Amino acid sequence: MNAFMRKILCISFLFAIAAYGQQERIAIMNTVDNKDSIAFLDLSYLTDKLRDIAGKILPQSRYGIMTQQSIVDRLGSQERAIKECKEATCLADLGRKISADYIAQGHVGRFSGELTIKVELYNVGSSNLIGSFTGDSKDLKGLLSVLEAKAPKLFEDMISTTKEKEKPAPPPPAPESAWDLVGRASDLEDAVDVELGYKLPARVDSQVNTEEYRPSNNSFWIALALDVAGAAFVGYGIYKNSEVLNKHEEYGDLRSGFGNSWEKVEDAKTSRNVSYILGGVLLASGIGVHIWF
Repeated sequence: MNAFMRKILCISFLFAIAAYGQQERIAIMNTVDNKDSIAFLDLSYLTDKLRDIAGKILPQSRYGIMTQQSIVDRLGSQERAIKECKEATCLADLGRKISADYIAQGHVGRFSGELTIKVELYNVGSSNLIGSFTGDSKDLKGLLSVLEAKAPKLFEDMISTTKEKEKPAPPPPAPESAWDLVGRASDLEDAVDVELGYKLPARVDSQVNTEEYRPSNNSFWIALALDVAGAAFVGYGIYKNSEVLNKHEEYGDLRSGFGNSWEKVEDAKTSRNVSYILGGVLLASGIGVHIWF
């Protein structure tokens, strides 16, 4: 076998392991008889029949049916498995011991001189009963017919329950806007305002509503323009303030021609003050538009 074929086999094996890891495990436990009057081999045949029906109904791509040997291995021994099956008071707890996702078991009993059978199927994770069925017969062949007639629907219900659980939750309804509330209020006829004591109009024209109540986006852009202009003037004022400081230093260093330098200082001061004032006014106006509208 060359290296290429070995790689192909390894990749296929890894894919098989990954697919198996995605399967949910179903354990079909040994059918038990509370009276211990039915032979173990007969009970095992009923168990095998139930396991066979599950294998035909459940898709192999999603569900994996645990073998009897794998169940025995997890419980320690055949004797331990038989004891656990007979003494289990909660099938879901037994399912957790063997790492199963679902677990089913049949119980044989007696009623009015006839044999009865009850099969239960549990979700191990939630301990919820997915479904069950019962039946009766005069002999074991009749119990076998009960399994063949009712077990398929039990496992079909299991598939339906799983699919229902996997459905995505519907998105929450979108919150109503104030405009939606106004529109719904306009449909009310003969509505009475308790505090004001008069009837509201039965119908308000939708076009009138649109023109009267629908907010405009123009105010946002006006406020934004004022904010930008104000910030620009404030920035320019900061620049002029630094220029004033520089001119002061230049004026202090001059020995002659200080008149012209002093004029530059005064000009810079004037530009700074005007920029601060305009910038402050524009920023305040922009904030006012944001708040008002």
